[in-house]
Amino acid sequence: MYRPLVYFWIVHYKSHLVVPQFTPDGTEVHFGDIPKGDVVKIGWYPFSVKMYHKLREKGILVIPSVRPFYELPVIDGYFCIYRRCSIQYGTRGIRWMPTVYVLENSKERMEITEEGVCKVVPNEIRE
Repeated sequence: MYRPLVYFWIVHYKSHLVVPQFTPDGTEVHFGDIPKGDVVKIGWYPFSVKMYHKLREKGILVIPSVRPFYELPVIDGYFCIYRRCSIQYGTRGIRWMPTVYVLENSKERMEITEEGVCKVVPNEIRE
C-alpha cells in the first residue's frame, strides 16, 4: 500500500502547450514519454474533486484539496520534477512516510509537503 497522491505535475511549453500528468479522462501520462525541449515552466497542482472521482474509478488513490499550487520557471534549460518518499521499517512492519514534492531549476529547489507547505532553498547544480 502506498500513500495517495496529493499533487500532480504539469509541464508548460514555449508554444503554450500544457501537458498534465493526468488527462481530463484520467489517463496517466508518463513523464518519460513527453518532450523535454522548450519547457518554460513546471509545476505541482492539487487534485480537484472531479479529478478525484475520475482517478478513483481507475484505481488511482489521490486526495482532492484546495492546497496552493507551485510553479517554477525553467532557467538555463535545466529543470527537474519528482516525488520523494521513504519507508520506515520497524518491529510492527513498514510505514510509508509523507511524500515530498520537488521542483528544481538551476537556481532554486522547492520542496512541498503533503500539507502544501513549501520550503525554497538554493540549488547547487554540479556539472
